Amino acid sequence: MRTYNIVKSSLMLQFRSLVLFIL
Repeated sequence: MRTYNIVKSSLMLQFRSLVLFIL
């Protein structure tokens, strides 16, 4: 469960940076 949380937060961070990069 803890690993899933880390992966989830990591994906959210990557997605946010990707959106900022596109904009």
